[in-house]
Amino acid sequence: MHNDDAIVLPVCDARTPKLGPAAILVSAENDLRALQGHLELPDMRRLYMSRIHYNACDPHAPVLAGPVMGAPYAAMLLEIMHAWGVRRALFVGW
Repeated sequence: MHNDDAIVLPVCDARTPKLGPAAILVSAENDLRALQGHLELPDMRRLYMSRIHYNACDPHAPVLAGPVMGAPYAAMLLEIMHAWGVRRALFVGW
């Protein structure tokens, strides 16, 4: 596949956050808020209809992302987060 054929082309530029290697991808807003309350992730970036919570000062801190609706949308977020540094992901949802 050529870049011209891609639906989502993750881009890294000067504004791209450096994310830690592990992410928690959450489907429901309530679960996202509950986990956010337990993790100390002071930085947030909006990405499409979701939010990515991370700690820019700690490259090993986990990343919390969501809410997500459906597998295609989750895969799109994972592709972008992979380009930004995430290597492993755990999905929380139903």
